[in-house]
Amino acid sequence: MNVNRILGALLVVISLFSIDCYAQSMNWSLPPTDFSSIKHVGNQLFLVKTQNGKLGVMKPDRSMIVEPICDEVTPFYKEWALLLANEGKAQRVIGCLSTDGTCNVFPNTYYAIKGQSFYSEGLLTVENKDKRKVYIDVTGHEVIGSNKKYYHCMPFSEGYAVVFKDKNTSFLIDQAGNTVPIVLSRGGITLTHATNVYHDVALVWDNKGNYFFFNTKTKTAQATIQPLDNSADYLYRLSNEGSTPPYTDVYHGDEATNVKPFTNGSNYGYVMDGNKPITSYQFTSATPIIDGYGIVQMPNGQCGILQYHPDGTNNFTVRPVQQSIRYTPGETVQCEFSVSSSTPLDDDELTITINKGTKTAVTKNGTYTFYHKPSSQQSQNFTVTISSYGLKLYSTTITYNFKPKEVHVSPAVEPTKSKTNQETTRNSEDKKSKSSKTDNKKQDKKQDKKQDKSKKESDNDSPKKHKGLGKRL
Repeated sequence: MNVNRILGALLVVISLFSIDCYAQSMNWSLPPTDFSSIKHVGNQLFLVKTQNGKLGVMKPDRSMIVEPICDEVTPFYKEWALLLANEGKAQRVIGCLSTDGTCNVFPNTYYAIKGQSFYSEGLLTVENKDKRKVYIDVTGHEVIGSNKKYYHCMPFSEGYAVVFKDKNTSFLIDQAGNTVPIVLSRGGITLTHATNVYHDVALVWDNKGNYFFFNTKTKTAQATIQPLDNSADYLYRLSNEGSTPPYTDVYHGDEATNVKPFTNGSNYGYVMDGNKPITSYQFTSATPIIDGYGIVQMPNGQCGILQYHPDGTNNFTVRPVQQSIRYTPGETVQCEFSVSSSTPLDDDELTITINKGTKTAVTKNGTYTFYHKPSSQQSQNFTVTISSYGLKLYSTTITYNFKPKEVHVSPAVEPTKSKTNQETTRNSEDKKSKSSKTDNKKQDKKQDKKQDKSKKESDNDSPKKHKGLGKRL
């Protein structure tokens, strides 16, 4: 998940030094984004505004209930607000949301009626795609008027509403859509006009100037004179409550009393019990904590949502992957640890540093690596601090046990003669062999000469034989 999605880097700092931890803590529910504004409008409901002015509704888990397609979100009246989108001169009703966190997107196309963009007694007057004036409930389904042809409709008041048959004729209906019968004590009068009910009484009259107060409890009509002030209020009643509904512009949820935004004169942070800082003074604005959430703005104009944890728990878990590590004296070893959280974290959101500076690498999802040079067999603690945009989220200590490896000395081995030495020895032996063969040949020749000489001498000493002498004289 990349926040083209508007999410920044979460910084995890590992330090050899201890870092103070607050008993109560905060974390980003929505890291600073390019929304131009964020407004708390209901229980775990936030109205967000994009740079192009479009409005949407978001949950703290960053899920969009209504995408930023709205041009207006009305204030709340009777716990409901409308989501409106401009379509030419008309305003389409996209849906509605309540202060309890409910948000309904309507399945059908409806358009707001001017001056009546609010729910009254659970019903809203709108115009449907067939140009009929109808009443819809909070789920966007038509309840009254689908089979009628009302010229105009007024909001409900005390269980009744005025509808117009045409421009000059109006009458009362109940919440079932039935026309309310009004019995007069005088005959010959046809009622043509009515106001909505206020304190159980509606004003009704005819075209001849006959006026009556109709009591909805007793179902009786009492003659009266024309009121001096017959201007109607926002519910089309005779009252002094004015033409504008008493909207609730600001959501009032459960506000934290012990943690409040505080300024150092230039920026804002959050403090506990009046003087114990939970965050640094790094925001240009900060709202009170409502229902566990605060909205802040950064110096660069980005807005974010912080979640407050009264018990100091951010639900992070940090563990060594392998706690016992063997090493060769003098070498640097690799240490791994894992980080998990109840809030999904992406590796591309994380930057890991050791001793406030040395970056480390992500070896796999949720696992991080740093390097350490052990000096002796020992157990060593490392303080892991998780922070985001300068906001400390969590701090804990992890321990590694470093043990030197055993060194085994191998017995000495007589070095093998080199190839060159072997060839030299072989050549020397060949020369000796050739020399020996030459000497033997010379010796044999001498021996042969001696034998030849000896033979000759023997021949000279023996008697000579003469021709013709065959017998002794």
